Parts: sequence; structure tokens; C-alpha cells
Amino acid sequence: MFTSDNKIKFDHIALEDGLSQIVVECLTQDYQGFMWFGTQDGLNRYDGYKFVVYRNNVSDKNSLSNNYINCLYEDSDKVLWIGTLGGGLNRYDREKDNFSSFRHDPNNSDSISGNKIRTIFEDYTGDLWIGTSLCGLNKFIKKENRFVHYVNEPGNEFSIGARSIRSVYEDKEKKLWIGTWDHGIKKYDREKDRFICYKNKVNTTDNINANRINSMFEDSKGVFWVSGNDGIQVLDKENKTFKEFRHDINNPKSLSNNYVSQVFEDSMNNIWVGTKDGGLNKYIPGTNEFIHYRHDTKDAHSLSFDSVKSVYEDRSGICLLYTSDAADE
Repeated sequence: MFTSDNKIKFDHIALEDGLSQIVVECLTQDYQGFMWFGTQDGLNRYDGYKFVVYRNNVSDKNSLSNNYINCLYEDSDKVLWIGTLGGGLNRYDREKDNFSSFRHDPNNSDSISGNKIRTIFEDYTGDLWIGTSLCGLNKFIKKENRFVHYVNEPGNEFSIGARSIRSVYEDKEKKLWIGTWDHGIKKYDREKDRFICYKNKVNTTDNINANRINSMFEDSKGVFWVSGNDGIQVLDKENKTFKEFRHDINNPKSLSNNYVSQVFEDSMNNIWVGTKDGGLNKYIPGTNEFIHYRHDTKDAHSLSFDSVKSVYEDRSGICLLYTSDAADE
């Protein structure tokens, strides 16, 4: 649980508690209060006492389509969506306690463009945006039950320009931002149905220092945080300029690692940073400094591992999602 001071006690949920697999990729809490954990071997529903595990059953078409869960999202209609690595997109039916799946069909142009799902996000209009690995971005128009594809178009500077989409985020001004794995950040222009690129460029101020973007987040003060594989960038959206936070071996209070998975703000307005191999960081406001929380073999209540995939706050406190060695693609 996170507190206003700098002391944190971490309690662990592990295999002996009923979790299906130790490598957790994502989590969310639904409107009923259940915690959902997506692992590399099944989807887990947790009520605070016990787990219910969902896996693929080849003889049941309404089972989970794939056991490797990459992302989870509950939309404004209280529908839980599950993105898998290879099985496409799944929609959970609470009444029937089963799943319907959306997979790529080469004979159907309205189907999803690929089956490796990296991120799911609902915009203010109610459309879902689905980022895939290697197959671009999709917009799912729920009322029409069809997907619109945004893929790289060589020679078109306003196309998505990337095959792998890592994150989608809508800011307070209803502007949609796309984080890619190899082409920086894209801002979607709804009126012209095109994308504006913020990409790593040499000797300019309107750049980001990495083209691989893991997450984007706008905090309660309107600060727009961008995390990637080379530190954190704070974006001035009006001037298109960036301030950066990076690891400095000569500064023990700098960011602990430049591979940043996520930036998160809790209900007490603390900014937390999850890193790969650098543990958890807490930002000290108005400075370039961070407080670090790492795995300690002598402390049973320290982090389990030093790779923090994401940070999530439930209704009673904070849950940490972390993994020892997660491969990215």
C-alpha cells in the first residue's frame, strides 16, 4: 500500500495463492470489484480470497482464445476486453461466464488486422482503439461490429508509419496519442483522419529521445509524461518541446533505469515510475530526483523483482504488477 511517506510494505500474491503463472503482464479491477490478472498462462479473476483461472479449451469455442494475456480493459459499458498474444481480441460475457473472440480473417476486411494485441483503449466517442504487434492500429466501431485499419503507407507522411503499437491515450482535450514501438509518438487528427509524428530527430527541440514508446499519461496538473526505452520525456504539447529524465550513474537520486514501462499518478497525486531492472521510482515534485524501491533478498516485504511492468491503484490501495524478465516485441 502506498502512503504519504517514503516507506512502503509490499505483500505478494504468488503461485501458492492460486495465481496461474508467476509472470503477470497486466491487471485491472472491474466495476464489481474483482481484480483481473493477465499472465503468460491464463486469465485470473481474484476476489481477495481465491482465484478463478480461465484458459483456452480447444474443444470449446467460447473459451479464452489464447492463454498469453497482454492487456486488459473495461470499457464504459462495463465490458471486459482481453488482448492476447496470438489469439486476437476477446470479450468477456459475465452472464454466461465465457468469451467471444475477434481474430484476423484474411477474407474479411472488417476483421481485426492481427492477432497479437498489445493495447486496448476506449475514446470519448465509445470506439475502441486496438494496438497490435506488426499489424498496425485498429479502431473497433462497436455499434457496427467492425474494425477500421491504420497501417503504414510508404510515401505517406501522415499514415501511422508503424507496424507495432504499444499504447493509446486520450488527453483531457480529447486528443488521441499513439505510442509506437519504432516510430515515436503519433497524434491523431480526427478531422483529417491522419497522424502527426513526434519522432526522434537529431539537433532539434521538437523531438523525443527514443522512438520506442511504452506508455503515455497526463497527470492531474496537465503534465504529459511519455515513457520509453531511453528514459522519460515530459511533453509541452503547445510548443512541441520535451524535458527529459534519465539515469545518471553519478547521481544516485536520478531515474534508476532508462527503460521505463509506465508512469502512474495515485490518488494522493504521487507520481510513480515502473522500470525494467531498476525497480520502482517515486518522483520528487519540482526536482530531477527520484526515490528508489528495489528487491531486497533480506526483506520479505520488498519488491519481488526489479522489473516493474505497470502500477495500478485499486479501490483500497495499490497493486503492483511486476515481472522478473519480460520479453518485448
